[in-house]
Amino acid sequence: MREGLISVIVPVLHDVRLELLLRSLRSQEVAGQQYEVIVVDNAGDEEIAQIARRYGCRYVVETLPGSYAARNAGLHQAAGDIVAFTDADCVADSKWLDSLTRVFDAPEIGGVGGRIKKLSRDTWLDRASRDHVEGQVRLQHLPFPLAVRGNRECGVPGDGAAPDRRV
Repeated sequence: MREGLISVIVPVLHDVRLELLLRSLRSQEVAGQQYEVIVVDNAGDEEIAQIARRYGCRYVVETLPGSYAARNAGLHQAAGDIVAFTDADCVADSKWLDSLTRVFDAPEIGGVGGRIKKLSRDTWLDRASRDHVEGQVRLQHLPFPLAVRGNRECGVPGDGAAPDRRV
């Protein structure tokens, strides 16, 4: 079964991170196997179409909203004996398709799933959360009494500092 074509289906909606995925798919190490990549766009976005074409992918527009509708549209276009699904915001390991398809050598195997690992432990969301929490901590540890006006610190009467009367 491993000698057949693999179809990789990627649903996408306005996500230019698709290019990182397609770059990772281009460098797959699949021993003696051919694969096609089908990008199914839920918006008909010209930028997504250009990215897909730049990487030699088949580009399909699915007007019915949702990633499941896009996956099903991809299935209708797929020519592969094996179908693999991934998302536009993923990056595939160079051995992803080889590892995925290797198990199909056993005739009793009908489907395979895998692990999704976070690419980086320091994502923009992690940094934003950390900045938010640290910002709250800093506010809790300001030397009081203190008033903040217009992003300027100014002394409060009674703390020994002269109050800032400018507005």
